Amino acid sequence: MQDMRVALVGGRGMLGRAFGLGLMRAGMPARNITVFSRSEQPLPEGLEAVALMQDYRQLAARCDLAVLLLPPAQARTLRLDLAGKPVLSVMAGIDLAQLARIAPEAQLARAMSSPAAEQGLAYSPWVAGAGLSARGMAQVGTFLGALGQAERLENEELLALFTALTGPVPGFVALFAEMMQDYLVARGVAEAVADRAIRQLFLGAGQMMAHQPATASAHVRDMLAYGGTTAAGLQVLRDAPLRRMLFEGLDAAAERARSIGLPSGETSPSREA
Repeated sequence: MQDMRVALVGGRGMLGRAFGLGLMRAGMPARNITVFSRSEQPLPEGLEAVALMQDYRQLAARCDLAVLLLPPAQARTLRLDLAGKPVLSVMAGIDLAQLARIAPEAQLARAMSSPAAEQGLAYSPWVAGAGLSARGMAQVGTFLGALGQAERLENEELLALFTALTGPVPGFVALFAEMMQDYLVARGVAEAVADRAIRQLFLGAGQMMAHQPATASAHVRDMLAYGGTTAAGLQVLRDAPLRRMLFEGLDAAAERARSIGLPSGETSPSREA
């Protein structure tokens, strides 16, 4: 972390800010981080000590690892001279074949992550391109590991599933939190009280599942077996088509993740259920 230099290409947005702050939180000096953006707007709060450059031709000289955070639509016409350099993309829907056109002769990898990287809490699955060297793999692993938990996958197709799951909040968890908060408010609880209660509930549940050996399935089985108040509610949800609806929602998000990087008019290959 002390020696590696990182370039965040298109790093002015939410995820770029989270990456920059997360890297510094993990011990990377601000001087080792450069944000490349063609916008003339100042960097987000907290990144004042990080260098900002507009000329993408300076990329190769400024980094050991280039991280691409541009919107997929901008990436379609992007061309970068990073031959021989490790390049990690967190752009949804831009596959390794497309990355090879963006950065010819670079060493390529793809990942998914989230703004939880700022607190070192991101889950970042990633895949390596065929030309990624052992040193490049180590650099990608170091970078993502500084932002939370990193996991290398062998199948690039699986990244679409994780893209669906790891939306900015992430979104599916936030949706359940919203519905539970709405329930309290509808039953007469003040909105501010409901907000605090649900935030703490999800924080506590997340910490428990992160640090206790029992899986989520084991927790549900134990609560159902106990037969208490929570079991009564869980049984209603189990009898409802909730699981099927959630699968359909995640499938829709994953399909969008596959197609978002494709030129207009193209569709992703059909996949069997």
